[in-house]
Amino acid sequence: EYALQSEVVHNNIIFKEGGSAVARWVRDYGPQFTVNSSSSTISIINWSSPSYLCSGEYPYEYYLNMNDTSRFRYVDATTDVPNLMLEGGAFQADGNGYGYVSTPFGTEQRENITRVMGLKEIRFLEAPPSISRISNHLDMYTYIASSHTVILSSFPDSKEDNDTMNEIANSFKEWGFKVLSIPTPSVPNITYTYTNALVLNDVVFIP
Repeated sequence: EYALQSEVVHNNIIFKEGGSAVARWVRDYGPQFTVNSSSSTISIINWSSPSYLCSGEYPYEYYLNMNDTSRFRYVDATTDVPNLMLEGGAFQADGNGYGYVSTPFGTEQRENITRVMGLKEIRFLEAPPSISRISNHLDMYTYIASSHTVILSSFPDSKEDNDTMNEIANSFKEWGFKVLSIPTPSVPNITYTYTNALVLNDVVFIP
């Protein structure tokens, strides 16, 4: 309701109605963008798959005006990268030509992903134990807010999880990022996280 009424949100943004509850998982199945490190071409990645309930919820025409192919390139993650077992929630890009995944891949698969998406390199970020037992999605503990800032979850009640997050934080610092931390609420048998968010202009939507 807020999104539909807010002028801040509506600036340069078009809202599309989703037909199912799964389609609203825009972080997992909606479009993502990578910038080609050599040509500055923007790849628009479609994560929808016939094996998912959201197949067809984000049709081709949602993504771009194909008349501007000099700037945009459409990538179907499920067909352009052979045998890719990855959802959008397990992938992020930083605008500097690097992609980040929470699923480990062999050399051939890494090369296929970097080639198709126009990236320099794929970086693997291991999920903290409490997250890996649930979904192993990168967006459950990492939010790349810009090409130089990352927000990471912290786990006040778990030394094991925080040890993993400290390793991730040190890696991002070595890559030149400013690292911010946000606590993950502690609720028995449930994992809440504020990094699984969506930013539209100056508004942050959190679950």
